[in-house]
Amino acid sequence: MKKQTNNFTTNPTCSSCGENYHIKRYELGYSTCLSCGSKKNTYTIAPAYNKGAYQLITISSVRDIGR
Repeated sequence: MKKQTNNFTTNPTCSSCGENYHIKRYELGYSTCLSCGSKKNTYTIAPAYNKGAYQLITISSVRDIGR
């Protein structure tokens, strides 16, 4: 991964919410603040059974898996 160069005189701005975030986070390659970067996924993809097709699993259906 190519390291980004710092050309900011102030802290960079988050691409999601517009708030400023720490310059070290930008130098690591992030374009979002810490709170926007840690939002939960609303779904995942997993096989329903061994050697089965992959299925979309939403947060609301997690409790019914395996029943």
